[in-house]
Amino acid sequence: MLELKEFVVSAISSISDAIVEADATIKQSGGMVNPGTLQATGQGSNEFVRPRTSLNFDIAVSASTKGEATAGAKAKIWVVEASIDGGKESVNQTVSRLTFSLDVALPSDDSQEQRIGKLR
Repeated sequence: MLELKEFVVSAISSISDAIVEADATIKQSGGMVNPGTLQATGQGSNEFVRPRTSLNFDIAVSASTKGEATAGAKAKIWVVEASIDGGKESVNQTVSRLTFSLDVALPSDDSQEQRIGKLR
């Protein structure tokens, strides 16, 4: 099982790594992944702006407590990938959905600023 924090960090890192890898691959044929844009600054020049992307998460989370009475027992919230063994301990489990969005500036190749003018 993954803790929620580990899942979110892993998902964003994996997306970022995939963008870098895909951009390097299609760069050879003149394409770009997650291209920035050139925007006029109002002073006769252009500024390279990296796009912001909204990552939407819709996660099923499970909070469970086991019937083990120890001084250090506490409930944890996990991303659901749960299985319950046929043992004799009691388990209380609640499954809820958690939805949220994060704005992220995903990676853009540094050379995009020079290449962006060639794309329209």
